[in-house]
Amino acid sequence: MSNYEDYPAVAIIVLNWNDSKNTIACIESLQRIIYPKFKIYIIDNNSEDNSIENIRKIFPYIEIYNSGSNLGWAGGNNYGIKLAKLHGYNYFYLINPDIRVEPKTLSALVEAIDAEDVAAVGSVVISYSNPDWLEFAGSQLTSESGFSRQTSMKKSEFVFDGPDIDVPELKGCSFLITEKGFDKIGYFDERYFLNYDETDWCFRARSNNMRCVFSKKSICFHIGAQTFGGVSSPLYRYFIARNRIFFARKNLDKKSLIFAWRCMAWEIKSVLLGRSIEKRGLKVKGALLLSLFLSLRDAIFNRYGNCPPLVRKINKV
Repeated sequence: MSNYEDYPAVAIIVLNWNDSKNTIACIESLQRIIYPKFKIYIIDNNSEDNSIENIRKIFPYIEIYNSGSNLGWAGGNNYGIKLAKLHGYNYFYLINPDIRVEPKTLSALVEAIDAEDVAAVGSVVISYSNPDWLEFAGSQLTSESGFSRQTSMKKSEFVFDGPDIDVPELKGCSFLITEKGFDKIGYFDERYFLNYDETDWCFRARSNNMRCVFSKKSICFHIGAQTFGGVSSPLYRYFIARNRIFFARKNLDKKSLIFAWRCMAWEIKSVLLGRSIEKRGLKVKGALLLSLFLSLRDAIFNRYGNCPPLVRKINKV
């Protein structure tokens, strides 16, 4: 793209919930991107702290929209996309507040999405705390389970100047979606609330003969699971275990659903018998077990959306 008119205008949607520190740092990195036409939308999921005031103090010129309640990742991004569509945008870059972008992160995504059958394009995701490790370097389907599996690897093993490739799923912390994708596929399923929502959307894209593309030239850095309290927290384990079963029940066959239930059993067993859990103390072990049993209960009775309040309470242990 050589002319200004050739660049599509992009709505950058940053979802915040009680995390103004990361959101501010994310915005600071976004202001260094090399791309001529974009607008930043801060969607606040009805934070319970001083997030809105803190962000406005640093960026008084950026509009902040309060969703009115905690809608989760799926609902909050749906809210932002619908709002941006009303303002005339056709391209939506979804980015988590714990992401730091490079100057060409967005431009590489836009270049890769310039095809009629491309629904979304995702970035290479590098660990912020360990820059030699790629958290997301693509994904592939596994015949044994029917699920897709994200690829992680050492930075030295990855070819950054390689061609863009089609993948079964993208990592939702940094990816670009087109309006034509939403028109054909629909919005994110808000029953997931957190986790597996982007996986479900990518699955539906493939089912509608549209492609999800992994751009090796779009690079970002991920701090990781900040609103959860880490990937080993009770809150994170609740959503992962429950939503894995929901995804299989909704989209896959009986064999894959059995695999999802077995994963639930394995997670409970690993907490009961795992030595690494023992080292974190009995309170942590009890909190993890309780969150998984609540996840099991809700999966059995098809209860989705936000987690029970008790899960957030024990997540502070």
